[in-house]
Amino acid sequence: MRQVKTIKINLPPDKSISHRVAIFGSVFDGETIVENFSTCEDCLSTLSCLEKLGVKFSLEKSILKIQGKGLYGLEKPNENLDCGNSGTTMRFLTGLLAGQKFDSVLVGDKSLSKRPMERVIKPLSLMNAKIELSENGTAPIKIFGSALKPISYEMPVESAQVKSAIQIASFYSGESKISHKTNFRNHTDLILKEFSKAQKNWKIKIPNDFSSASFWIVFGIANKRNLKISLKNVGLNPTRTAFLKVVKKMGAKIKIKNQKLFGNEPVGDLLISPSKTKNVEIVSELIPNLIDEIPILSILGIFSKGKFSLRNASELRVKEVDRISALTKIFKALELDFQELFDGFEFEPSTNFTQITLPETSDHRIAMSSAILSLLSEGKVEFKNFESAKISYPNFEEEFLKILERNG
Repeated sequence: MRQVKTIKINLPPDKSISHRVAIFGSVFDGETIVENFSTCEDCLSTLSCLEKLGVKFSLEKSILKIQGKGLYGLEKPNENLDCGNSGTTMRFLTGLLAGQKFDSVLVGDKSLSKRPMERVIKPLSLMNAKIELSENGTAPIKIFGSALKPISYEMPVESAQVKSAIQIASFYSGESKISHKTNFRNHTDLILKEFSKAQKNWKIKIPNDFSSASFWIVFGIANKRNLKISLKNVGLNPTRTAFLKVVKKMGAKIKIKNQKLFGNEPVGDLLISPSKTKNVEIVSELIPNLIDEIPILSILGIFSKGKFSLRNASELRVKEVDRISALTKIFKALELDFQELFDGFEFEPSTNFTQITLPETSDHRIAMSSAILSLLSEGKVEFKNFESAKISYPNFEEEFLKILERNG
């Protein structure tokens, strides 16, 4: 029997919280000091746009210091604001810029320019925002600064980004009332509590990213080499951890230790042990809170017993790529018995493959899921495009190679 070894994986800071803190800090009346800020490409896109709005900051390793401009100190940009591949940047800045006294234009890369933006424009328009999209309902987004008014809005689609855009715009309108049927990411609500209490100096520490942790959680569960995975200071906000509920129900052995708070955000250390798992029903109420983890959850499904079934996840169609289509292309390459559905997919697990080449993708979560599949496979799995992982996880390749060396 192989000796059990524990490998510590280095995780990036939480991307979702980093975006929010950077934007809040830009309009804070004083200095914001952020410990453990994400330096992924998406968050750097947010900082780049804020810089063009006149915000001064310094970023050394993961320590971000922002000299806030106050609510009315942002400056008219001299050029279009390039959001890169970051939909979060684009949606949040739409909310921030709607109430300014100047006009601005948001653009993005080829992928982001195809993503629908109507859902965030509709409530902002009700707030009296003057915004124009392309004829396809996509970027570029032309924003004509306007005097905003508060609204009462019942969200037709569960989207933390849309809610946050309304909350950010409400800095300039007065508080809006937002209602929704299910609970989803509440990072903005928690940050607002801290933000409202801060005086001239606001200090905040960001947890490590749970979505990035999910890749190594799956590796820890499904690997056959008796490797345990240790993850430190992982964000455990209950609106983000539906993935943990599902994998534990599947039979995963996961210990949570050293639980504490970073501000209002719960944090803990995870120890993941190899486990025998079986696929279970994924109830629709959990989908909004594990939407980003579905790609890697489906990889765990391949190495688990019983049919894997996913429904009510049509939101995957409008991510960086159509993730339902991207995942079913992987299933096809693996020669699984699968069915693609409009709002999900089904497949019968099988690991009877010896040598395959996975389809290339520009999507960071699909790319990292493919990498974990290659580590778990007993056959030879080839895949391309580590570069896209840098969108959310800059040091993923380094951690992958660490495991590959142990796995060899």
